[in-house]
Amino acid sequence: MRAVKHLLENNFIDIPERFSPAVQDPLPVQGPEGRISSWIVPLASQTELLGWAQFSPTLDFLRYSNVIRDSGTGHYPDFREWFDPATIATRVEITVDNGLQTSRPILTFDRDPSRLVWLVEGIDTAHKGKRWHVAGGNIWEATMPDEVTGGPPGNH
Repeated sequence: MRAVKHLLENNFIDIPERFSPAVQDPLPVQGPEGRISSWIVPLASQTELLGWAQFSPTLDFLRYSNVIRDSGTGHYPDFREWFDPATIATRVEITVDNGLQTSRPILTFDRDPSRLVWLVEGIDTAHKGKRWHVAGGNIWEATMPDEVTGGPPGNH
């Protein structure tokens, strides 16, 4: 978190002046083999997500990503929709629950480390395994690792 504060203090991260960003707790990003592939440190102002910094497992700075405001409302996305596991789990349960037993969300990526998603796994009433990806307000069924995906249907 010190590294992100340093980036902010030295103007390496561009935050609109009207915000006082708070550096949130770091979150591990799991790779396909279950090991930590990187760390994400979100920046938020109250409930609005402003962006996040990504670091390697050894804490080398990789990138910073600004979040774009909604052009209709002028608001930034709700921090919880992107980085709060409880909010993400609840949304999956409400959206896809048909008597499913679901796992806790795991922050990972969809094929490429730059494509951050939460993974939620579940077992339906027929004991068939299902997997969902969640990114912001979008939820879609995760495909097999060798299939190409561009996110939720309609975003291709």
